[in-house]
Amino acid sequence: MADWSPSVALQFKPVLDAAPDAMVITDRVGRMVVVNSEAERLFGYGSGELLGSPVETLIPERFRTAHPHHRNRYFLDPRTRPMGGAGGVELFGLRKDGTEFPAEISLSPLETEDGMFAITAIRDVTVRRKLESHTKALLEAAPDAMVIADRRGKVLLVNAQAERLFGYTREELLGQRVEALIPPRFRAAHPAHRTRYFDEPRPRPMGAGGLELYGLRKDGTEFPAEISLSPLETADGLLAITAIRDVAERKRAEEDRARLHAQLQATLEELGAAYDKSQQLERLKTQFFANVSHELRTPLALILGPADELLASDLPPGPRRDVEVIARNARTLAKHVNDLLDVAKLEAGKMALELSDVDVAQLVRLVAAHFDALAASREMAYSVEAPATLAARVDPDKLQRVVFNLLSNAFKFTPEAGKVRCTLRVEPEGAGSAPDLAIEVADSGPGVPPAERETVFARFTRGDDDTARRVGGTGLGLAITRDFVELHGGRIALGEAPEGGAIFSVHLPLRAAAGAPAGQGTGEGASEYGAGVVEELRSRATKPAATGERGRPLVLVVEDNPDMRRFVGDALSGEFEVATAPDGEAGLAAALARPPDAVVTDMMMPRMSGEELVRAARRHDALAGVPVLVLTARADDALRAQLLRDGAQDYLMKPFSPEELRARTANLVSVKLAREVLQRELRTQTSDVVALAGEVAARKRELEAALEVTRLAKEEAERASAVKTNFLRLVSHELRTPLTTLHLQLQRLTRDTEHPLEPHQREIVRRGSFAATRLTGLVEALLHEAQLASGRLSVAVEDVDLGALVAKVVEEHRPLADDKGLALRLRARDHVPWVETEPRFLKLILSNLVGNAVKFTAAGVVEVGVEGRGDELRVEVRDSGPGIAAEDRARVFEPFERGVRVAEQFVPGLGLGLAVVRDLAAAIGATVELSSSSSAGSTFTVTLPRRQPSAARGVSSRRGGRREGEKGGTSSATEEKSS
Repeated sequence: MADWSPSVALQFKPVLDAAPDAMVITDRVGRMVVVNSEAERLFGYGSGELLGSPVETLIPERFRTAHPHHRNRYFLDPRTRPMGGAGGVELFGLRKDGTEFPAEISLSPLETEDGMFAITAIRDVTVRRKLESHTKALLEAAPDAMVIADRRGKVLLVNAQAERLFGYTREELLGQRVEALIPPRFRAAHPAHRTRYFDEPRPRPMGAGGLELYGLRKDGTEFPAEISLSPLETADGLLAITAIRDVAERKRAEEDRARLHAQLQATLEELGAAYDKSQQLERLKTQFFANVSHELRTPLALILGPADELLASDLPPGPRRDVEVIARNARTLAKHVNDLLDVAKLEAGKMALELSDVDVAQLVRLVAAHFDALAASREMAYSVEAPATLAARVDPDKLQRVVFNLLSNAFKFTPEAGKVRCTLRVEPEGAGSAPDLAIEVADSGPGVPPAERETVFARFTRGDDDTARRVGGTGLGLAITRDFVELHGGRIALGEAPEGGAIFSVHLPLRAAAGAPAGQGTGEGASEYGAGVVEELRSRATKPAATGERGRPLVLVVEDNPDMRRFVGDALSGEFEVATAPDGEAGLAAALARPPDAVVTDMMMPRMSGEELVRAARRHDALAGVPVLVLTARADDALRAQLLRDGAQDYLMKPFSPEELRARTANLVSVKLAREVLQRELRTQTSDVVALAGEVAARKRELEAALEVTRLAKEEAERASAVKTNFLRLVSHELRTPLTTLHLQLQRLTRDTEHPLEPHQREIVRRGSFAATRLTGLVEALLHEAQLASGRLSVAVEDVDLGALVAKVVEEHRPLADDKGLALRLRARDHVPWVETEPRFLKLILSNLVGNAVKFTAAGVVEVGVEGRGDELRVEVRDSGPGIAAEDRARVFEPFERGVRVAEQFVPGLGLGLAVVRDLAAAIGATVELSSSSSAGSTFTVTLPRRQPSAARGVSSRRGGRREGEKGGTSSATEEKSS
């Protein structure tokens, strides 16, 4: 045995001894030249005992005869491979004591200066086979990754979930140390943890105490893990079952939950601070109301007192009317001041009842009498139904305020010749309850919708209908009424009256609520309040002065919405005489009947729109000089420009302020009136002025003629452009239908198995399919050209992963490049920044450029590069094609233009691709630069802003001026580079 190679043993023995498996190195004749310590232990031999022995010593007798043949075949084709696995052959090893064991064996060639050797790795799989037979089905059914290992940490068995989780195959994991599944920073300490576990084996989770655990996949990525250990007693000793679960999703969910909790906590704190602030503001508001009310009462008293004295004296009719206006408005103001003061007291909790025994019937009749004259002047059916007497203990001032407010509300909303009814009665006793007094106020007004019957009692709230807006008010009367009723321990309800309007029903106990402060109220304080209520109603009932007062400029308001028509009329009525019309047709008739000084018209109206009204007015000489102000909600620059061309002088976007409306209207009226004054003055001037005017008019006509020629030329150019655009769109759409049919028929021919085509027929069909596909691309290019020319492409900006988008474009063009034998390369950093842009447009730009580069490069390389420079990102498409001639570099970006070389070479295409690229790039704020030479091919560089300028958002792409070297693009991935 002296022939074995000592140099190989010296070189490889230390290395093999560190391996976890049994390792044997044999030469070509099967002699063992190196045996590691694990192999000696596994087979039961002493150190060095196997050296020089034939490897068949380790093989059971029944396999030895065939083994040399297998060994010779291996050395004829030496490569790393497992033994026995291909055909499912079971392999066995033979120990020195004659016992056999199932083995897993792999071979690897070892070429040295001494010749070719074979390294054999032998693994005893006895325990694994037993485990597999007993636990395989159980492990595979487990939802988690399961790994079984022995005391030394060798992996004996894994399930499919472990393969998926860690990215290894089962064969790669078996025999490995479990430390291979642990990140390197934890490996040094792990054997000690494993030893302690085998010393005290029991089911337990790992990572107790908040320790973060991680697993390591084959690709080097880590994941947070939840791990639990369980001991497994077998005939061959104690093993450990490890269950591993990827908790990355749970970690993210917990982090999201923690973040949301923090946000919720911050929001709650903000809400708490906002609530405290609102409470403080509420207190300040209450204090403000009280201060204002008190401060206003003194000057009001100084107004009302002298006014009443003057009215009691003998005044001439003119001054008396003036003083009556003063007194009426002072009482109305006093009523509002009292309301504000009451609200302040109620909110501060300082309002108390001043009770006294009162004849409520007499109180109601006295309050109702304040409205007799008003009812008569408005020809209303007004009735009061009350018993002769009705004694109750109430606060007379507050009860009078309740009745005043309810009657005032009824008169406000009831039209002339309507009905108002006030009823007082005693409600009979109910079961276990004392009788109540009931006050009802009903009217024949519009009523209150059920959905609003609760909100009308809220402070500073009024109805939303036209009537509520017309009658006005502070929105405090009903709120104070309910508060006063509830102070008495009563209730108030709102329903539908038999008269057709609203009915308010108040129910009060005949005796005030127990514990209410008692006093001797007189009810005298409410009389002044009642006078203010009635005066306010009289002022509202007074018909306003006619808007058609002569001597003021007349403005015609044309608006179909009644609310807007009233708003505009009210806004203008202070400075102008206002006439109104509900639509353009009625407005035109009104303007012709009495030409106004200005027309204010809405845009969208039935029967005749504002646009049509402007054109119709300009066809009438009487209205030729009347300025028109158009109100519009459409933010359409083209429409507004067209309105100005049709003869409108100004436009105002909704919503607008009354001040701006008045200012613009006043400007138009002033210009019109000034023009009329000048015209009248000119008519009175001397003949020199007339001659001068004639000369000016002649020059004006000449200028108008020149402008007309220019306009006709412009319209002709626009018509030509429109014809081209419509033609392209029509051709594209009309060709799509037959092309679709053609594609379907060609597909049927290729798939017809009953009548297979001859080879030359298949070639014809193939060519037809290619032509149809090409034609479809050309039609799509035409359609995109039409869309761009008509400005119907809009930009939808979003954050885009530029690296992923460029990689996708490159992969889409790789099959074509492979067919041509071209190298298509992507050059980009590992982390390409995201960009804010329109992804559809950018993809189409890059598809055109990469497609052109592949198309026009006969041999060599097409390279796509991505790089960032400050606030910009650049994408370069470089090819090794023939290049673009200098004289063609400006033309190739024009629609339907192609380079001379391309035309000469009969390369198919329409010449739209780069025009599309230029226009789409302009739409997203990008630029496209071209550099080319006949020796180095062409390079197209797309420069993108990382953040999209606001001007590019939501804007249609339109063709504008073109500069050499700065291009932009559209949506055809089919077209051309003039290389």
